Amino acid sequence: MRRIVCVALLVFGTPLGATAEAPAATEGPTSERAEAVVAEKLQFQGRGKATYEVVHPMHDVRGVSEAVEVRAVVGEEGLQVMARAPVRSFDSGNGNRDKHVLEVVRADRHPMVIVRGLASGFRLPKVGESVDLTLRSQVELAGVVSTPAIQATVTRVEAGRLSVRFRFEDRLSDHDIDRPRLLMIPVRDEFSVEGEIVLERSDAVATK
Repeated sequence: MRRIVCVALLVFGTPLGATAEAPAATEGPTSERAEAVVAEKLQFQGRGKATYEVVHPMHDVRGVSEAVEVRAVVGEEGLQVMARAPVRSFDSGNGNRDKHVLEVVRADRHPMVIVRGLASGFRLPKVGESVDLTLRSQVELAGVVSTPAIQATVTRVEAGRLSVRFRFEDRLSDHDIDRPRLLMIPVRDEFSVEGEIVLERSDAVATK
């Protein structure tokens, strides 16, 4: 998994909020010919939503964040992704519970959830088509990294826009997190995360 970190550092050395350098301009409409010119590195960025679900025998908890930032690159390595969201941006609908969650995941020292993923051999689908894929990943939560597989569906909505749905399963113990208890009964160790994001070509974003 060290390769994922190295690739992410090369691709995402710029802060997520920064505007990526636009590929060289080409004549004519965006097409396979235009993509071939920049085939070495097609850059995307965007925002989205993520939802976690923790299961308890008496009560399931779902927390939602709409502050997910994502950058992605499609190139010779395949699809490389980095996403992050502030832990404080997740809302379960109960302020006291969310405050406890922040304590459990050590948000004062580790305020961000960070996900890095790599899908080797990925190629963009045609406009209007979708492709299912599995990304090898690193999920950093509470300062500890786990390596779940992320299942994703990538749909090419327009030439320069992608819609992505994703889901993965993780474990609290993989992040050295003590399982919260309700009536002395702990939640399940396993939890799930799912969401959706919209990505646009970085040059398209820069010219808006």
